[in-house]
Amino acid sequence: MLCTGLIQCLLCSTGTRNRLGILLVKLRTGLSNTVLGTLFGMHKTSIAYNCRIAKEALMTAFVPGNVGFNAVTRDSVINQHTTTLARHLFAEGEHDKAILIMDGTYIEVEKPGNHQLQVI
Repeated sequence: MLCTGLIQCLLCSTGTRNRLGILLVKLRTGLSNTVLGTLFGMHKTSIAYNCRIAKEALMTAFVPGNVGFNAVTRDSVINQHTTTLARHLFAEGEHDKAILIMDGTYIEVEKPGNHQLQVI
């Protein structure tokens, strides 16, 4: 699914077949452009250029239709993403309510530097 919308953007010029792969490897591994250049046989400036082009292609061809609140409709959330258990627990069995559960597990909260505030 990721590649279908990007085929036109990524294949519009020669040598762009690996752009998405380079970007995904960079995002997954966090390797520097110099190391990626060694892996892919390119100069580090070419790696930076290819990553930029792949990011632009993702932003135009993939993100608008697949990420964010505009990518899904209320009806698709209700019909495709709401389990029977969630419907019974949170919507009292009604079939027309959208259920959204947000979890803040990974939100980092800084402690105050003053120990007296920590005790309170």
